[in-house]
Amino acid sequence: MANILGKKIPCLVSKDTAGGIRYYWQPSAALSKHGWKAISLGQDLVAAISAAEAQNEKVTSWREGGEKPREVAKIIRRATMDDMIDGYRKEIAERERQYLLPAVQRNPTLGEPLSPNTAKAYRTGLNIIEQWSTGVAIATITKERVIKLRNALMQPNDDGEIQHHRAHNTLRVLRQLFEHGIRRGLLSKDANPAVNFELATPPPRDAVWDEDGGRADIEAFARGAEAIGYPSLALAVEIAEYYGQRHADILKISRQHWKPVHLHDPTLMDALRGDDEELMGLTQRQGKTKKWVGVPIVRPLRTRIEEAFKRNLAMDPPQTVLLLDDKTGLPWTTRQFHRQFAKARDWAINPPAEARAKGAQPYPRLAELEFRDLRRTRVVRALEKNLEPGLIASITGHSIKTIEAMLEIYGPRTTRQAAIAVLAMHGRSEKAADHGEQAQTGSAA
Repeated sequence: MANILGKKIPCLVSKDTAGGIRYYWQPSAALSKHGWKAISLGQDLVAAISAAEAQNEKVTSWREGGEKPREVAKIIRRATMDDMIDGYRKEIAERERQYLLPAVQRNPTLGEPLSPNTAKAYRTGLNIIEQWSTGVAIATITKERVIKLRNALMQPNDDGEIQHHRAHNTLRVLRQLFEHGIRRGLLSKDANPAVNFELATPPPRDAVWDEDGGRADIEAFARGAEAIGYPSLALAVEIAEYYGQRHADILKISRQHWKPVHLHDPTLMDALRGDDEELMGLTQRQGKTKKWVGVPIVRPLRTRIEEAFKRNLAMDPPQTVLLLDDKTGLPWTTRQFHRQFAKARDWAINPPAEARAKGAQPYPRLAELEFRDLRRTRVVRALEKNLEPGLIASITGHSIKTIEAMLEIYGPRTTRQAAIAVLAMHGRSEKAADHGEQAQTGSAA
């Protein structure tokens, strides 16, 4: 700090150079840490004083949360929501890093590891909370303010839909954010204003593709995918319905995952492989459990997969990933995949006029379905076959304990399940029995 003409001016310094005395605005070590840079103010003392005072005014504004140079970090005051959010973001990043480490290398004192998808959901909630609370002191967030946030989040969107899941997830993150603040000593124990935000948990989805056991839903979507020029979406749906993996795992499938499956049971081997051909399957590390899951793939899906691999490997340069963006020829990004999935579904729900003129029929049923419902569909199909939880887990990659907990969510009561139950309890109808007897005797109906 220079004392010039009896006036102390913070950060103004003078240096004796070969060209004479020059003046500089030199930030303190603390300011430098936040990104403030030294500025040359020339040799004119009056101009240097004016420039230094102007720069100091910018620092004052920054400290009060106002404007700042682009290269300067946002100031985060302790006991503010910004401070607590910044700390929780770092905790989430560390827990995500732990998830990616082998189990033996994880530090159990850092809390439960977070998968990348879960960490992403937490960060999305924090972004919303940050917009709502930036610059606000922690102590000013009361339950009343939390309820106001809840009401704002529950306002219908432009399509008139209430964003129940979005609101609940954001408020749940807010509750966890305050728990983080309690651990850090930023607020007292039992002072969490979001501990009860008075919003019921959204009901779990129970939608199932082709719940009658047919193929109408999948075929309708395939028509939409073909119409918009993205047939690989139809293959993704077929694979998801076949073995119940998440979209992130399915989009990672590459040639290295397509391997011969060897079984010691010759009867089982022969039944799966068909006409004395090699039995092939997808072997993949499932994202949730980190377990390697190998699932035999039978025809006709096997044919479609092999054709896709052959087509992709013939590209220049060759592509080893199974599912490619049909327009770019590159592996799908999650965002682009979901965007085009929605377009294909919308086309099938309501085909354009020119397509209707050629015979395309609307298929409104698809409006109830999402890609993630295919995972539930696979579990329901397995339940309908009376498979044990252990067998279901061998396909989906979950632990048996998780499968048992999922049965209530992933096992909605469908029309087909009801029909199976009625047949088991009451047997075949008299008409069906009559047809069976006539077929055996050769009599006419």
